Amino acid sequence: MGFQTVRPYLSRFALGFALGLPVAVTFVENVGSLKGVHGISMQPTLNPKPHFKGDVVLVNSWAVRRFEGISRGDIVTLIDPSDPDAVLIKRVIAVEGDHVKTISYKKKIVRIPAGHCW
Repeated sequence: MGFQTVRPYLSRFALGFALGLPVAVTFVENVGSLKGVHGISMQPTLNPKPHFKGDVVLVNSWAVRRFEGISRGDIVTLIDPSDPDAVLIKRVIAVEGDHVKTISYKKKIVRIPAGHCW
């Protein structure tokens, strides 16, 4: 099997890759992507049995692009401040203007400032 017999397959692969990669990146950045949920912080809603492999969620990037706003009870993703390569999945419990009673923060009651959530 010479190069001449493999060449059509390589050119098709290169064309598919050159067209498919931008489409995939655009989809992930603007529409959504799949993320794995590990750990117990979102139980029982997500990952109710942590000794199994974990849950997979579809992250809706479209809502963020249209900025529909964040409401109390929403599940959001964010970059982990201590590990920029990791993504955290958390539930919003308070939005701007709300007051939160904390357990181990320097203030007992915190008022959520404009543009922030807890």
